[in-house]
Amino acid sequence: MKWIFERFGKRSLPTSELYGLSPRFPVIGKSRRKMGEAFAVGASMVAVRLPMAVAGRNPDFWLIDDDLDALVNDPSVPSGYRQRIGAAWKDSVSCHQWDNLKAVIVPSDKLAEIHGQLGRKVIRLDPSWPIPMDMPSAGSEGGKEVVALGTGSHAGDIGLLRTALENPSRTWNFNHFMGKHAPAWLERLPRIRSHPPLPWASYKKSLPLMKFDVCVYPCRATSLNEARSCNKIMEHAMIGAPALYSSCVPFADHVKAISGDLLVDGDWTAAIEQLIQSGAARRQMAEKSHRYALELAANASASQAALWDSIARNDMP
Repeated sequence: MKWIFERFGKRSLPTSELYGLSPRFPVIGKSRRKMGEAFAVGASMVAVRLPMAVAGRNPDFWLIDDDLDALVNDPSVPSGYRQRIGAAWKDSVSCHQWDNLKAVIVPSDKLAEIHGQLGRKVIRLDPSWPIPMDMPSAGSEGGKEVVALGTGSHAGDIGLLRTALENPSRTWNFNHFMGKHAPAWLERLPRIRSHPPLPWASYKKSLPLMKFDVCVYPCRATSLNEARSCNKIMEHAMIGAPALYSSCVPFADHVKAISGDLLVDGDWTAAIEQLIQSGAARRQMAEKSHRYALELAANASASQAALWDSIARNDMP
């Protein structure tokens, strides 16, 4: 297959980088709303996020890291974001674009189940982050900075923290990157620090420089969240701070491998206070999290390279 390449610029989707496609392989197309893109991997075409066609050709493989049907139907996701994703999803999905699809590549058991039930071959693949070998020197000067790194699609989950955040005796600051998608009740509270969402290139460079003491990942038991990958474990490790997770996260086994104490069943106030009050406990959990995330990222990178090499050689089983 001889590809005809166009100039699409240097910016790729975060998904494409986290799964080892960019910058290794050339981009051969982007969706009209720039929420999906396609890569030439040898003679095969790999579509990312959206199952888009390029120059009349349907994708051979589709890499998808979210349950898009659940996302566009989840009322807790900001409406503007849902509308943009929904329109792009509708634009890209048509019967002919599933013809000749060899496999769907997914990072979670739930997505594997969804696409397996539709009769599609499924390949499991985890994301990988470029985690520094030496743990970043995290921690603020005062030791009182808590952060949630989720953006728009996580806005509804912040409600799980409401009791902890409205506690009049709270001594810590809460940082977030939701921008205009932050719930109105949150912005009325004291000790809330709102940071504007950063472009992807700036964000990944900034993470090791951020000075936060505890990361939090509240997560409701929704269809959208059931399909989440283990991405946040590595993202938090980029900062070098320990992270607390809702016990219902689909990657709870990974968190347990670090420490079961990092899973929260409901009392976020006690869980956060316990880490905030002990610098030694924070450091210990941060070191364990960093070691585990390094191994997770290395294994994922090796699996990514093996998969793309196999597709490029056209020797997939």
